[in-house]
Amino acid sequence: MVVTMTTPHDTTFQNSKYYMNIKPDYYKNAKFDVIDVAKLFHMNFNLGNVLKYIVRAGFKNEDTHVEDLIKAKEYLEREIEFYKDTQT
Repeated sequence: MVVTMTTPHDTTFQNSKYYMNIKPDYYKNAKFDVIDVAKLFHMNFNLGNVLKYIVRAGFKNEDTHVEDLIKAKEYLEREIEFYKDTQT
């Protein structure tokens, strides 16, 4: 099997079943992609996940709204600890 690497803006990739696994319809309701915004502001992994979980809270399943916010809180706490450790 040959795998061809494509960019997210490549319509061939966007129309594939693999893209649907990465970007399901319930995340396409926003004007901007959360991951693109995180990259634009040079956010690291932890901060990017904070943003992602807050912005997408409850979109996949309304019942997981609080769970998503708790995940955001966990990543924020990790980032605070990481930052404190780098300042000592």
